[in-house]
Amino acid sequence: MERVGIVEGWTGNLDYRLKDDDTAADLTGDTVVAMAIDKKRQTVTLTGDLVVLSATDGTVRFNPDTGDFSADLSPYQLRFRRTTAGGVVFYPNEEAIMLEVRPWPATS
Repeated sequence: MERVGIVEGWTGNLDYRLKDDDTAADLTGDTVVAMAIDKKRQTVTLTGDLVVLSATDGTVRFNPDTGDFSADLSPYQLRFRRTTAGGVVFYPNEEAIMLEVRPWPATS
């Protein structure tokens, strides 16, 4: 299981390579979205941006919005849903990415 730590309010890059059997997935023509559940196993409505950096290399970049992840509901499980002409698949397909959010005072 991959563990990622961020600070509450994080809006920076979170880059991932999506793989099929240890080979980069070819995302050409597909739709990819980020999905998450919180520690209570409730679905999180993510409003951040997800872009495909390289379709042929299977790399994506997720930039969460400030309110997407709070320390109070951490840890989160993060996955990417890929919709292809043949159906829907999820990455990772085994254990989800564990996203641990650390509290930090809000800035004015």
